[in-house]
Amino acid sequence: GGTTPVCDGAGAGCITAADCAKTVCRDSCVDLQSSPAHCGACGHACAAGQACIAGTCGAPVYAACYWTNEVKPLTRSLDYGGPTLPLGAARPSRLALAGQTILAAAGQPQASLSFVSIPTSSVATLQLPGSDLEGIVLTSGAALITNAEVGTLEVIGLDGRVLDEIPMPDQQSYPDPIGVAVAGTNAYVALNGTNKVARVDLSSLAACQGSDPSPPACVSGACAPGRRCIGGTCRITCGEVANVVDLTAV
Repeated sequence: GGTTPVCDGAGAGCITAADCAKTVCRDSCVDLQSSPAHCGACGHACAAGQACIAGTCGAPVYAACYWTNEVKPLTRSLDYGGPTLPLGAARPSRLALAGQTILAAAGQPQASLSFVSIPTSSVATLQLPGSDLEGIVLTSGAALITNAEVGTLEVIGLDGRVLDEIPMPDQQSYPDPIGVAVAGTNAYVALNGTNKVARVDLSSLAACQGSDPSPPACVSGACAPGRRCIGGTCRITCGEVANVVDLTAV
């Protein structure tokens, strides 16, 4: 994976060395960030069962271990793939991978998102409200997390900032927002128990991640249009619910 043949002629599937926008290793145009035969440098091959992720050989699979409060690396055959990554008190149930960082969402004993460095095993944990995180997906430099107990779509920057907490509609007395998926600038959130899906317009996601050095304080929880009260200050919103589809009516 991660290679293209480099040829002198114009054969099918071949390019010239001058046209290789990545790195020429031997007779191949190589992506050093993803090639298991040339991971990080020409000729540096990963061990059997490993993958090349962001230029470093490592486990291709990671498993969230709820009862042991850790993340386990696994090989492609699901054998033990290296030292476990402990998360302290957090019990992870959902994972996402951003380069060399694992984002581990946990609902117990309190909702939290742990940022786990694969190279160093260091962990930074962000506490979130509630105790039931159900889904996580990465998009455009942010993590979207469904917070079922609170009834929000949490928007978390990969730098650990809480960017937004988008309220979901039709909340029930049991966990509501569950799964989440992204297509383009829209997020689709399944609302448990209602047979409905909420479409969230994320066209302002880039703006909410930008510089906002002096956000105004919330006044009785209220903010000007385009801002939402997060942690006592009015932050630029990352998105809003655009519409809700009742699947029983489709």
